[in-house]
Amino acid sequence: MSYQWVKDGTNLLGATDFGYSVANVQADQTGGYSVVVTNLYGATTSTVASLSLSVLLPVTKVLVFVDGTSYYPSAYLNALTGLGMTYQSYTDFTSFNQALAAANPLGTVAIIDAINWSYSFGILETFVSAGGRAILQYWNLSTGSSLAATFNVAVVQFNYSPPSVYRWGTSALFAGVASPLTFYDSFTVDGQKLQPLAGGQAVAGYTASATANQAALVVGNSGRTLVNGFALEEVTSSSYAVQLAKNEIQFLLPPVITAQPQDCATVAGASAGFSVSVSGATPFGYQWYFNQTNTLADQTTSSLTLPAVQLADAGLYSVVVTNVSGAVTSRLAVLSVYSVAPLTISDAALLEGDGGTTNALFLVALATPSDQLVSVNFDT
Repeated sequence: MSYQWVKDGTNLLGATDFGYSVANVQADQTGGYSVVVTNLYGATTSTVASLSLSVLLPVTKVLVFVDGTSYYPSAYLNALTGLGMTYQSYTDFTSFNQALAAANPLGTVAIIDAINWSYSFGILETFVSAGGRAILQYWNLSTGSSLAATFNVAVVQFNYSPPSVYRWGTSALFAGVASPLTFYDSFTVDGQKLQPLAGGQAVAGYTASATANQAALVVGNSGRTLVNGFALEEVTSSSYAVQLAKNEIQFLLPPVITAQPQDCATVAGASAGFSVSVSGATPFGYQWYFNQTNTLADQTTSSLTLPAVQLADAGLYSVVVTNVSGAVTSRLAVLSVYSVAPLTISDAALLEGDGGTTNALFLVALATPSDQLVSVNFDT
């Protein structure tokens, strides 16, 4: 039996396995994919599967629904204030839904901090399905609900006393937060035990190590959504609650460059390099460019090394850093390359001296290009 994958009616070179994957999807890879399967008796063609690409935009709007601020301060509101971010906060669910329905999902983050009452989240589901980014903390997230499925989780059971939450793995979501995270018992229902569905990944749970049906914090939709199976309002340490809220918000934002590539000057034949440091949700993708539009092939890490540079390599270097939530472009770093040519001493003269060996002034005339770095040593 043989296989041939086809994109938009054209055979894909080398795509002859029963499965076909597309890594680091780009706009020109979207389209209709199918496979032709052949054996001794003939061939059959699969249905066409469509690959589309939603490009997240920079976040221009943050919408927050909070229903418990009269009793408990919202860690999310405190986190947004601490991050210096502009946001719109709602305590009326109808008004929140109207704002969410009018927002562009690709440029909006929605945060739901609902610890008191039950709601119908159909507009939120539509928002997430259209590519929106969202954090969900909802006490009544129930088993088998479409809301849970939209966030790539299944609800295993409710918690009626808040268990401690442990960090699973090395997720940056718990940076600066204690593990285990402990809680007060303040509510009748204290969250849920969760299980990730396809597209979801548990990064924290109610056991010390990853265990099925014990997830407490799940990342879903290729990193666009987060679900808390607990209430930040019950965290014993309010500073840890706010820090975790900050981490969750920043997880949904594009990368931030913390150290820009710096200008570099060197001589022809020597090596040169640039690097960038970033923060935000991992993993990061990198692509370096020369003079803004020339893609440097295979230069896809946080550092760029140019061995044996030549005069033609002088120019502007930059890098585009991406994560699941967007992209950021670095400053333009200047590479200056100086030529190396033989030096000719056209004249040398002793201008003055004391007749001894301690004080003397020499004048040396050099025939050299104006952009050449020069070092002169005198032998006595």
